[in-house]
Amino acid sequence: MTFPLSVASGLSSAVQTVAGWRRNFETLAATYKLGLAPDALAPPLRRHLGTEPADLVGTETNIVFANGLKWRPRPAFHAPYSVFTASLDALNADSVHSGKTGRELLTYETVDGRYPFGDEPKTTRELVCNYTTDGSFPQPVETQGGTDIAVLRRTSPRCGSAVLRRLGTVAWNEPLSVIAPTGQLSFLFVDFRYGLRGKALRFLYQIPPVYMAVHYQSGSIVKYRILPELLGSGLLVNPIPRDVGDVIALFAGRNADPVSAVQFTSHGAWLFSPRIAYQLRDVPYGRVRQRVGSGFPSTRN
Repeated sequence: MTFPLSVASGLSSAVQTVAGWRRNFETLAATYKLGLAPDALAPPLRRHLGTEPADLVGTETNIVFANGLKWRPRPAFHAPYSVFTASLDALNADSVHSGKTGRELLTYETVDGRYPFGDEPKTTRELVCNYTTDGSFPQPVETQGGTDIAVLRRTSPRCGSAVLRRLGTVAWNEPLSVIAPTGQLSFLFVDFRYGLRGKALRFLYQIPPVYMAVHYQSGSIVKYRILPELLGSGLLVNPIPRDVGDVIALFAGRNADPVSAVQFTSHGAWLFSPRIAYQLRDVPYGRVRQRVGSGFPSTRN
């Protein structure tokens, strides 16, 4: 049986097209695999995680896909890009509190020079109060690309009831003492209120960034960008880790470099009220304990 020349030519073209698609797919797959290589975990950690559910706190969600983990993310995952309201933070906090997310892999990374724990203040509180370092990996672990990770597992409640230490206001650029009592964590609830000009302009223009300068007892000062809309949920201000090693120390009940004071600055301070209302609350921490009551104000909105 013979085919007309036009039919044979068409079949040949179709075969070549399919073959081209396959080559392109294989090329894309190889490129994708190569791109994920820096996010690969060491085999002992991958075996340890196995098929148990895990969540990732930070920006490097590729770690999940590069290692075939059973991902059970918080509702608003990839927080640096998705959590901009206290209600979304509360949604994630409820998920962590329930234990649905399983193990937590924390990279302590964010975007735009922010304070990593400031992306989800209430969720951070749930992590600190209900998780501890995984005994099999008590030190930071690295991906092939050099990203440090803290491996956390759920434990019994570690926080006592919060106690109000101070209630007041502070001016912009004024240092606010946040020295924590021994064996306790300090959380700062801040109410940034817009002035008349801010209320009018915030819907027309982008408000200049707000920063928090952190004064450590060692003498160093680090400036972080913060999101004012989230600070009413209670920001961990003592300790304030600078890297994953400090995070590990925090979960071990140690304060690597205590914070003495914080101060809020912004080129757009004139858009806000001249004084910033705050509450400073301390939480007993370290020993596993049964929590009687949180002692934290309700901030869901």
